[in-house]
Amino acid sequence: MAEKDITEKLLEDYPDWMRKNHEYIPSVQEMKHVEDVLNLLAAVSGDRRFQITQTESEERKITRMEDWLTKALDKATEKGIKDGIEKGMKDGLEKGMKAGLEKFVNCVDSLMKNEGYSKEYTCKILNSTVDEYEEAKKLLAKVAVVV
Repeated sequence: MAEKDITEKLLEDYPDWMRKNHEYIPSVQEMKHVEDVLNLLAAVSGDRRFQITQTESEERKITRMEDWLTKALDKATEKGIKDGIEKGMKDGLEKGMKAGLEKFVNCVDSLMKNEGYSKEYTCKILNSTVDEYEEAKKLLAKVAVVV
């Protein structure tokens, strides 16, 4: 009986490794069907970071499982970092805009209440318009409903 290929060993042993150890320690042996195995790992584990495209396979011709796992997880980590930065920038911009609108509306409201200025005069001295003030109030009301 011929010795089993690393691919066959992985397919047999992976479920037991994950059940017992909760992690996979890659082999340094060469594999014949790297993409298929990684796509199977993605399907079995639900972790799409293992998925490898045919183009990536052909470009790199990597046959060691460790190299594939490292590449797949590094790629997923980079995407996660990029997505996190984009989300952080978007959230920061939204919070900054909200804070600016609140400050503007509060300033207009405060001047009208405390100084007795009209809405038109208050907006004029703040180098704004009544329409901009009303729009800012509407936007803040929408944000308050969403939050």
